[in-house]
Amino acid sequence: MVNVGKYLPNYTGPYISDGKFQTSVRFGQATPKDRLDKLSRLHDTAFKEFSDYGRRTAANSIYNSDAQEGNTMSKIAGAAVLYGNQVLSASKGLSFNLPALVYGGVRNALDLHDYVKNEKKYKQDVKNLYAQDPMRGNVRYDPYATGSGQTSVSTDTLGGARAPLSGDLGLGGRRPNKPPDTEQRAGGTKVVGLGDQSGHMLNMRDHGGGWSKRNGGTVVRPRRKTRNSNTKPFVQRL
Repeated sequence: MVNVGKYLPNYTGPYISDGKFQTSVRFGQATPKDRLDKLSRLHDTAFKEFSDYGRRTAANSIYNSDAQEGNTMSKIAGAAVLYGNQVLSASKGLSFNLPALVYGGVRNALDLHDYVKNEKKYKQDVKNLYAQDPMRGNVRYDPYATGSGQTSVSTDTLGGARAPLSGDLGLGGRRPNKPPDTEQRAGGTKVVGLGDQSGHMLNMRDHGGGWSKRNGGTVVRPRRKTRNSNTKPFVQRL
């Protein structure tokens, strides 16, 4: 078996698995090179473990669903696995004679009917297999590990868990804005910026140039370093 080298993925692609040109390996040891490679590692495991149409189709569906969360190449790879393997499976054993075509057509129809009827069960079987991954939770291998820095994980996978975005703090990928210096409200207190050199308050435009007395709060000027050394914080009652 020949190693794929540093320029190719370790799992993504025909006859590539565990960093070598070979058939699918169960829970390969080679470190995946990106999120798509992590998904491909699990997909290889499913194809090594299962040989029936239903569970392999379920693995293809889960793979495509998660790959669609990635970039353009990830989406293309997901679609190629789902539809490419479907075509290969449907054409397996067919020949250009009438009896073989009829047999193949009937077989494909029965396989598809069985998958539609048992899709939920087959997908759960695949998920249960993925849950046995000895590297589960390891961010270098597991595409569903918390903090793995991936975009997201399909709700179709492993009980609907979603991995957070890189740097995500629970706000859907957006970092929280830094609290403004000009206004913070806590217990009826309004905190505003320092005054300018003329002694006027900065950033106090509210209904015509001054703070409204909606809450009867206290205007507080926090201590901050400014160019005007004579500027000091003060409390002014409205």
